[in-house]
Amino acid sequence: MKTAFLLYILAAPAFAATAYDSLGALGKQRGDGTLDRVTEVRGTGGAPQPRSWFIVTQDKEARGGVREFEMQGSKIAGERTPAGRALGTTMNMSKLNLDSDGAHTVAEKEAKKSGFAYDHADYALRAGTHGGSPVWEVRLVDERSGDVGTLTIAADSGNLLTADGLKKSGDRTAPPTPAVANNTERVERPVASDNIKPKAWNDPRPQSTGRSPSEGFQRAGDKVSNFFERAGTHMNMRFHQLGDKIHNKVTGDNRDSTSRFRTPEEEEDAPEPAPAPAPQPQPKPKSQPQPQPRTYHDANGTEYYRPRD
Repeated sequence: MKTAFLLYILAAPAFAATAYDSLGALGKQRGDGTLDRVTEVRGTGGAPQPRSWFIVTQDKEARGGVREFEMQGSKIAGERTPAGRALGTTMNMSKLNLDSDGAHTVAEKEAKKSGFAYDHADYALRAGTHGGSPVWEVRLVDERSGDVGTLTIAADSGNLLTADGLKKSGDRTAPPTPAVANNTERVERPVASDNIKPKAWNDPRPQSTGRSPSEGFQRAGDKVSNFFERAGTHMNMRFHQLGDKIHNKVTGDNRDSTSRFRTPEEEEDAPEPAPAPAPQPQPKPKSQPQPQPRTYHDANGTEYYRPRD
């Protein structure tokens, strides 16, 4: 391990919250040899730095050979030995030149360039492939949309290696705006129920639901209006019935002009009209007696007749 790096982390203030500061605090409390066995440093929910850093080290005495420390500032907030976790490759601390705040600066610059808005950053520092320089992985998370931009940055030089998932804010699909019915569009009415007055088959007015005081007054007005409408319809129908009765008596027809006043339901329930009475045979006129010729007698008693004068 380079002397310059040790001097940096050992001189770090106890209240700092970067990855360097947490590593320095762990080295002070558990010895510098602990830093030679570090395989991973990670933190989540950074704004821009996370509240806690988790430092994973190799430890032959620990269960599973792995020990994990939770660092909050300069204090060890927790320690555990997770079982079943694969042993990672130890990092080359002599090539660790970029702290977590520097990694965030590089990631934020790329996010602004792409127009990507995010809420917090997650960090992970691991060894590079084949024992190469450590690499920072910074995940920028947009909690509202769930979009995540992932950037990998070389921890020795600060160069950006990859950048995936960065989207412009305008590229996000906006939720569809619900259509608003205007005055010309047809609005569906609720289905009639126990507390809803069914709409008459020939009544063009919208039905009242009776679910608020104003709608209750409207329903009362509808009842009064319907009463007078039904009364007028009934009187009109009675006049037509009387006219049909006189017409049928005189002409012998079976006219029914009141059917247009009945609803389709009443039309189905209406009784069949009585059949027209069969025509009665007319009596034959009585034959009038024919006038008989007058009969006369002569002096001898012989009958004779003479035509009318």
